[in-house]
Amino acid sequence: MHTTHFIEKKGPPVRIHCYVVNQRLVNTALEYAPVFEAYIEADPISSSTAEILRNWLHRFSRKKKNSPFPIELLVLDQVSPFRKEVFATLCKIPFGQVASYGEVAQKIGNEKASRAVGTACGRNPFPLIVPCHRVIAGDGSVGGFSLDFRIKRDLLTFEASASTKT
Repeated sequence: MHTTHFIEKKGPPVRIHCYVVNQRLVNTALEYAPVFEAYIEADPISSSTAEILRNWLHRFSRKKKNSPFPIELLVLDQVSPFRKEVFATLCKIPFGQVASYGEVAQKIGNEKASRAVGTACGRNPFPLIVPCHRVIAGDGSVGGFSLDFRIKRDLLTFEASASTKT
C-alpha cells in the first residue's frame, strides 16, 4: 500500500483516512482534528483512483467548486438498493447547501422514508465523500450524526462560509 498525506490549514477541522483497493474507494474514516488532514492508502494498481480522490479532497478543503465524487468509484457491493439511492441523492446536494431527511426521502420517491434516510446516513461508509453531513432535521436543526457531532457542525459551518462569498 502507498500512502499519500496532505494538510490544508484553512480546511475544516477533520482528519479523513481513505482506503482504495482495486481502483475503488473501499471505506473512509473521519475524525475531529485541529486542521484538515487527508490520508489516502492505495494499492499499487489504484493510483488513478487515488489521484482523483486526492484532487477531490484538495478542492473540497480549499472551498473550490467540486463535482460530486464519482459514485462508480465507491465499493457499494454490500449496500442495499435503497441505501445506494440515498447515497446517490446525497451526492447531488451542492456544497454549502442542506436538505432535510424528508426532502431526501421525497427525492427518492418515498416521502414516508425520512427515518430510513436517517438510518442510511448513519451507516454511510464514506463520510464526507457521500455528504451525509448536509442532511438536517425537518425543523432546520442540525439533526443526528453517527460520528463526533462537532464534525457535522463544523463541516456545515465551513461550507456555509464558502457559499456566502461571491
